[in-house]
Amino acid sequence: MTYIESALGDFIKTILTRGIKTLKSPRFLPYTIFMLVFVISSTLLVFYEPVTGEPVSNSTNDLLLFAELSAALTFIIVGIFLSRRQIAVQVTVLIGLTGGIAALFLLDSVPIGEREASNIAAILYVLWIAIFTFSTFSLFKDLFAEGTSGTILFLGKPEDDGKVMFSFIAWILVVVNIGVGYFIYTTRPDSTALQVTAIIIIVNAIIATLPLFGFQKENDVFYTILSSFFMFTTIRVILLAFKALSSSGSDTSVWDTVFSLFIALYAVQGAAVKGIKIGGEIDDDLDEEDKKSLEERLLAEQDSITGRIARALSDRGVVLIILGIVLGFHTLQVQTQLGRSNIFSEFELTKDADIVLLSYELNLAISLIIYVFSLIFFFTIPRFRSYANPEIKRIQWLPPYDELKEIAARVKAGDVSMTREAGKLVFGMGKDYIASKFGRKSKSKEERISGTFDRLRGKTTNSSNPILVVRPASARSFCQ
Repeated sequence: MTYIESALGDFIKTILTRGIKTLKSPRFLPYTIFMLVFVISSTLLVFYEPVTGEPVSNSTNDLLLFAELSAALTFIIVGIFLSRRQIAVQVTVLIGLTGGIAALFLLDSVPIGEREASNIAAILYVLWIAIFTFSTFSLFKDLFAEGTSGTILFLGKPEDDGKVMFSFIAWILVVVNIGVGYFIYTTRPDSTALQVTAIIIIVNAIIATLPLFGFQKENDVFYTILSSFFMFTTIRVILLAFKALSSSGSDTSVWDTVFSLFIALYAVQGAAVKGIKIGGEIDDDLDEEDKKSLEERLLAEQDSITGRIARALSDRGVVLIILGIVLGFHTLQVQTQLGRSNIFSEFELTKDADIVLLSYELNLAISLIIYVFSLIFFFTIPRFRSYANPEIKRIQWLPPYDELKEIAARVKAGDVSMTREAGKLVFGMGKDYIASKFGRKSKSKEERISGTFDRLRGKTTNSSNPILVVRPASARSFCQ
C-alpha cells in the first residue's frame, strides 16, 4: 500500500482496536456486557417473527423494549451522579435502577407507558445524532492532528501554501450538493421537511466554497479539516436523495448502524484516553512519538468543553453516558421496526419523515451549524483556533510535485542513477560525521540532501539554505 493508504488504514484500525480494547478492559467490561444483553435481546425481536412465522406477544415486546430504554436511562444517571464510585456500586445501581424504571413503564397504575417511553427514546435518538455529527468533525480533526497520519497526509505540502487539500474533489462535490438539493426541492414540494433540508444542502454547499477559492495563505490544516467534513456530508446527501425519492424503504439504515458503531468506538476510546490522561497516566502501548502527540493534543483541549466534562465526570462517567445514549438510539430503531408510535409524526416539520430520513435531515442541519460556527469561532476565539488548526510536523525536503515528476522521468530515462545518488548521500553524510568528530568543517544533512535533489533535478548548484524543515503549522488566521 502507499503511505497515504497505510496511514488512513492505521488510523481507522487504531480507533477500532483501542475502542474495543477499552470496552473489553476490566474498567468497562461489566458495562459492555450489560449493554450487549439488552441490544441483542431487543434486536432479536425484529427477526423473530420473520424467521419463525410466529408473532411475539405484546407483553414480551414491552418487557424487552422498556428494559432497554430503562438501561439507557440508568447508564446516563450513573454516568452523571456515580461516575467516581466503585464498579461494584455502579453495577448494583445499574441492575436495580434498570429494573425499577422498567417496572414504572409496565405498571398500569403509574401514568408512564408506551408513549412516554417513545418520547424519551426520541430525545436520546436526537442526542445521539448530535453527538454523532460533532464526533465526525472531531474525527477528521484527529486524523490530521495525529502525528503520523497528519505528517504523511501533508507530506511535501509547503506551510505557506494555504490551499485546501483535495480541493478539486471538493469543488465537484459542491456542484453535486447544489444539484441534488435543487432536485429534491423541485421534486418533493409535498414535504416541508425535505424542502427545508434541500435549502440546508444548498446553503452548506455555497458556504463550503469559501476556503476553496484560496483567499487564505495559511491555516491549510483547518480548512482541509473543514472541507473534508463537508465532503463527508455528501454521503448523507446522496442517501437522503435515494431515500426521499424512493416509494419504499427500510426504517433502519445499515450505513447508520455500522458507522454509528464506529463513531461510538471512536467516542469511547477518546473519552477513555482523556480520562486516563487526567488521572496522570498514558497508555503504555503507545510509542514515544504517539505519547508526545497525545499529550500535546490533550493539553490544548484541557480547557475545552469536552475537557471540562472529562474532568468533572471522569473517563468512566463519559463512557457510561455515551453508551446510554447509544442504547436509546437503538431502542427507537427497534420500536419503529415493530410499528410502535413515533413522536416525530406529530410535528408538522417531521410528520412525513421516518426515523432514517429524519436522521439524515438532522445530521445535515447540525453539519451546517458546525461548519458556520467553526468559521466564526476560528476568527474570533484563539483557543478554538488552536484546537481546530492542530499543529502538524511538516517534512519539507521533498521538492514540489512538478519537480518530483521531473526527477521520476529522469530516473526512468536512465539520466540519473538513484543507487549512485543514494550512495553519494550516505558516503557524504558519513564523511561529514567523521569530520565533525575531529572538529573539521562539514556540511549539514540538509545541505547534503539539497545537493542530492539538485543533481536529480539536473541542477549543478547546491543551495546553502537548509531545506529539511520540521516545524508546526502556523495557527494564525489569514485575516489577522
